[in-house]
Amino acid sequence: MSGAMKAKPDIHDVVELREPRGGQSVGAVGAVVELLPSGALVEFADEHGRTVELLDVPYEGLIVRSPEAAERRAAG
Repeated sequence: MSGAMKAKPDIHDVVELREPRGGQSVGAVGAVVELLPSGALVEFADEHGRTVELLDVPYEGLIVRSPEAAERRAAG
């Protein structure tokens, strides 16, 4: 399975980019910080938790990841 769980994210969901956007590449992982009418404001952070970039991404440009998958990736 691709890791996609649902089409539209909720606040604080972990999401992955379907295509490059801003300074982020395909597959970049971020967190939804605000829901907008046609997309989500997604925060991308570095390994220290500092915000690197905030992007307005259309919903169709996001893959919502399961919390369990995000925890497994973070654990290494």
